[in-house]
Amino acid sequence: MINEDEVEWALRLWNSLIVGDANDPINTGGTWELDGVGKYVRTALKELTLTEIHLDRHTSNESGRSLFDEHDFIATLAREIGWVVKTEVRKAFSHDGEFTIPQDRIGDVMICSNKCGTIARVEPLDQGVIYYKLDDGLCPICGEVGFDNKDWRDIHVVIDSRGALLKKQEEE
Repeated sequence: MINEDEVEWALRLWNSLIVGDANDPINTGGTWELDGVGKYVRTALKELTLTEIHLDRHTSNESGRSLFDEHDFIATLAREIGWVVKTEVRKAFSHDGEFTIPQDRIGDVMICSNKCGTIARVEPLDQGVIYYKLDDGLCPICGEVGFDNKDWRDIHVVIDSRGALLKKQEEE
């Protein structure tokens, strides 16, 4: 539940940010970086836009969450006070650095060569999606080198393990 202190804090912070120019709001608006969540830009009078995702893990307080530790909480708080939060992610970072998702590879898929049923798919950055870096071609499901094509090394992908789960269920 959102409390009065959180509303006051958000209004003070967000109203202190410069409103982005209508012709180029992302590059001209005031910015706010929320550790473990991402970077927000004030793109209109009552609008914030998430432009970067920071995937560091947050530390919860005794009630199980930090004050502003999740993008969904920010969006809910914004709605409650008449603001809008949009998502136009251009960069994402993990504890290892910036994500590698080649734009010309969006939609590409590869199947684990060990035939475990795992599919790797290149998808655009999105909040709440779990990405996996294919280090050394290792399949995150069977643990073997299954994505051994050099074009798939060290890029971030979404792993679809449904096929592997179906195979395992059939074996049991």
